[in-house]
Amino acid sequence: MADAIPTGVQKYLQAISTYEKEFERWQKRATKIIKRYRDDMRTQSGNETVKFNILWSNVQTLIPAVYAKLPKASAARRFGDNDQVGRVAAQLIE
Repeated sequence: MADAIPTGVQKYLQAISTYEKEFERWQKRATKIIKRYRDDMRTQSGNETVKFNILWSNVQTLIPAVYAKLPKASAARRFGDNDQVGRVAAQLIE
Protein backbone atom coordinates (compact mmCIF):
# COMPACT_ATOMS: atom_id res chain seq x y z
CA MET A 1 0.00 0.00 0.00
CA ALA A 2 2.80 2.40 0.89
CA ASP A 3 4.48 1.73 -2.47
CA ALA A 4 1.37 2.89 -4.33
CA ILE A 5 1.51 6.38 -2.77
CA PRO A 6 3.67 8.84 -4.75
CA THR A 7 6.62 10.44 -2.94
CA GLY A 8 5.17 13.96 -3.09
CA VAL A 9 1.97 12.76 -1.44
CA GLN A 10 3.92 11.03 1.34
CA LYS A 11 5.47 14.37 2.27
CA TYR A 12 2.05 15.94 2.72
CA LEU A 13 0.67 12.92 4.59
CA GLN A 14 3.63 13.13 6.97
CA ALA A 15 3.00 16.86 7.50
CA ILE A 16 -0.67 16.20 8.23
CA SER A 17 0.21 13.42 10.67
CA THR A 18 2.69 15.67 12.49
CA TYR A 19 0.13 18.46 12.65
CA GLU A 20 -2.53 16.16 14.11
CA LYS A 21 -0.16 15.00 16.87
CA GLU A 22 0.78 18.57 17.80
CA PHE A 23 -2.81 19.78 17.59
CA GLU A 24 -3.96 16.98 19.88
CA ARG A 25 -1.61 18.21 22.63
CA TRP A 26 -2.81 21.78 22.14
CA GLN A 27 -6.46 20.72 22.16
CA LYS A 28 -6.07 18.78 25.44
CA ARG A 29 -4.43 21.81 27.05
CA ALA A 30 -7.13 24.15 25.74
CA THR A 31 -9.84 21.84 27.09
CA LYS A 32 -8.24 21.88 30.54
CA ILE A 33 -8.04 25.69 30.48
CA ILE A 34 -11.71 25.97 29.50
CA LYS A 35 -12.68 23.60 32.32
CA ARG A 36 -10.68 25.69 34.77
CA TYR A 37 -12.27 28.91 33.48
CA ARG A 38 -15.79 27.49 33.79
CA ASP A 39 -14.89 25.80 37.10
CA ASP A 40 -16.07 22.44 35.75
CA MET A 41 -13.37 20.48 37.58
CA ARG A 42 -14.83 21.23 41.01
CA THR A 43 -18.33 20.13 40.07
CA GLN A 44 -17.16 16.92 38.39
CA SER A 45 -15.03 15.76 41.29
CA GLY A 46 -17.83 16.26 43.81
CA ASN A 47 -15.67 18.63 45.83
CA GLU A 48 -18.00 21.39 46.95
CA THR A 49 -15.44 23.51 48.78
CA VAL A 50 -15.53 27.12 47.71
CA LYS A 51 -12.53 28.23 45.69
CA PHE A 52 -11.85 31.62 44.19
CA ASN A 53 -11.58 31.28 40.41
CA ILE A 54 -8.80 33.78 39.71
CA LEU A 55 -8.72 33.07 35.96
CA TRP A 56 -12.40 33.97 35.55
CA SER A 57 -11.97 37.02 37.77
CA ASN A 58 -8.99 38.35 35.82
CA VAL A 59 -10.69 37.87 32.46
CA GLN A 60 -13.90 39.56 33.61
CA THR A 61 -11.88 42.49 34.96
CA LEU A 62 -10.04 42.98 31.66
CA ILE A 63 -13.06 42.72 29.35
CA PRO A 64 -14.25 46.33 29.86
CA ALA A 65 -10.72 47.65 29.35
CA VAL A 66 -10.33 45.76 26.08
CA TYR A 67 -13.73 46.67 24.65
CA ALA A 68 -14.05 50.21 26.03
CA LYS A 69 -12.87 51.71 22.76
CA LEU A 70 -12.63 49.52 19.69
CA PRO A 71 -9.45 49.96 17.66
CA LYS A 72 -9.53 52.00 14.49
CA ALA A 73 -7.28 51.12 11.57
CA SER A 74 -4.73 53.75 10.64
CA ALA A 75 -3.06 53.38 7.26
CA ALA A 76 -0.93 56.50 6.99
CA ARG A 77 1.91 56.56 4.51
CA ARG A 78 5.35 56.54 6.07
CA PHE A 79 7.12 58.46 3.30
CA GLY A 80 5.73 61.59 1.68
CA ASP A 81 7.02 60.73 -1.80
CA ASN A 82 4.96 60.82 -4.99
CA ASP A 83 4.20 57.08 -5.09
CA GLN A 84 0.79 56.65 -6.71
CA VAL A 85 0.59 52.92 -5.95
CA GLY A 86 1.31 53.53 -2.26
CA ARG A 87 -1.27 56.33 -2.13
CA VAL A 88 -4.01 54.17 -3.66
CA ALA A 89 -3.09 51.19 -1.47
CA ALA A 90 -3.29 53.33 1.68
CA GLN A 91 -6.69 54.64 0.62
CA LEU A 92 -7.96 51.10 -0.01
CA ILE A 93 -6.78 49.90 3.39
CA GLU A 94 -8.52 52.78 5.16
